[in-house]
Amino acid sequence: NYGSITNNRTFQLSGGAFNNGDSPGDLFENDGSFQFSSGAFSNNHIDYFDNSGGVFEASGTITGGFKNAAGGTVSPTNLNGVLTITGDFINEGTLEMDVSGAPQNDLIAVQGTATLNGTLNVTVHDALSSNPSFTLIDANAFTGTFTGGPTLPNPSYWTIDAAAPDY
Repeated sequence: NYGSITNNRTFQLSGGAFNNGDSPGDLFENDGSFQFSSGAFSNNHIDYFDNSGGVFEASGTITGGFKNAAGGTVSPTNLNGVLTITGDFINEGTLEMDVSGAPQNDLIAVQGTATLNGTLNVTVHDALSSNPSFTLIDANAFTGTFTGGPTLPNPSYWTIDAAAPDY
């Protein structure tokens, strides 16, 4: 366990577990590059992991809430990466999501509420089959909408259904 931490460089976690926050008010703030794969990141006593201006590339589980502030970028690692957030997710920055014709796609699974603002960018890695369907964000509830984007290749082929149980 650690107290408040601010990352201004590169932080890598592969497998294993990282527990942050010894007491209420502790903070984990990312202003650098945070690379996290196949592990568990626990926010003990922290309302949100704060990605305030950095790049957060991750697949695995974050216990607690996650805030991608304006200036931050979140991207599940690898095509078909799954980032699970057991609390609420607030997006004010940029989401970089990948899809392919396999079909495979990145997923952010939120067990709380997903608050969507900021920008959604989608990268297609190979030819898509006709009428594919992708879930990029799955949450118990949604509020807000993306204010920038989504940036989609061939935008006339895409329909965004924010009224569905997932986004």
